[in-house]
Amino acid sequence: MGARKRVDGPGWPPPRGPRDPDTGRFLWPLHARPPSSFEHEWESDTVSAYVRLVDRVADDRSAQGVSVRALGAKTGVSIATITGIENGSWWPRWGTLAAIADGMGLTLAVRPDGDLLGAWEPAVIDIIRNRIARTRRLKFAAVADLIGVEPKTISGLHQTRSPSAATVLAVCAVLNLEVRPRSTHRLQSKGVSAAQHA
Repeated sequence: MGARKRVDGPGWPPPRGPRDPDTGRFLWPLHARPPSSFEHEWESDTVSAYVRLVDRVADDRSAQGVSVRALGAKTGVSIATITGIENGSWWPRWGTLAAIADGMGLTLAVRPDGDLLGAWEPAVIDIIRNRIARTRRLKFAAVADLIGVEPKTISGLHQTRSPSAATVLAVCAVLNLEVRPRSTHRLQSKGVSAAQHA
């Protein structure tokens, strides 16, 4: 597929796309990236999932009147990082994305696509590993090859302190898993403790 292999994530441009080689400026804002700019078959699905996640967090931040500065103070994530994540200027670490969501009272949860009755689970990386382990036809190397990373990136997801959000979302796309920010309060009311999604 032409994607450069990296240890921690696909070698894709940032969610908003590449920079102009002459000016160094991004070619498009996050929401205006054209479909023709995606070079990898799973890149479009991954960016769409990313946009849904960051839009929900940014919308909640705006609705609650929480400034980027206040969110940064609450989460320990810098203002520049939060702004860059909301603008799609780079692929953040999954842990950083989760910390920002948590700062807004949200947790990043997953459920099988189309399973409208299934429970949302906050242990996204554990769900990914279990799904791969249960699917005999789908091995770590096959998933890695589909998204353009080394097999050890997929097999080591549970060991990596904070994998790239691009890797996590791309694997979810391959495995047909939907990831959404969910209210922490709603998860706790269904019997999921805060410790389980920390």
